[in-house]
Parts: sequence; C-alpha cells; structure tokens
Amino acid sequence: MKVAIAGGTGFIGRHLTQYYIQQKASVVVVARKKRKPDHPLVRYATWEELETSLLPLKAWTRSSI
Repeated sequence: MKVAIAGGTGFIGRHLTQYYIQQKASVVVVARKKRKPDHPLVRYATWEELETSLLPLKAWTRSSI
C-alpha cells in the first residue's frame, strides 16, 4: 500500500504516519519544509516539489477526463 499524508508533520499527521508504518505501507509526507527520512518506509516532499512535478493545470480540464 502507498499513502500520501498532507500535513504529515503535525499532531495528527505524525500519528497517521506511525500507523501506516506499522501496516508496512510506503508513506510520502507532504510538508512545507524538507526533512530527512526517519524510517525506511517514509519519504518527505514539499508542496513546491509537488507543484513543479505535476502536469500543467491546462491538462486537468473537464474535456480531458
């Protein structure tokens, strides 16, 4: 299982991350600042990294669905 947690460095996000680690899921934590992974199943990404790697908004129009 793969899980992305927005706001994963906050109170609830930290607990969700621990829960999914126990479930052996790969977790991507999206946060404002980049952090070093503290577990082999966890990766951190910033919102800026996600924005630059996503398709342009033009591609997400209703006609393309």
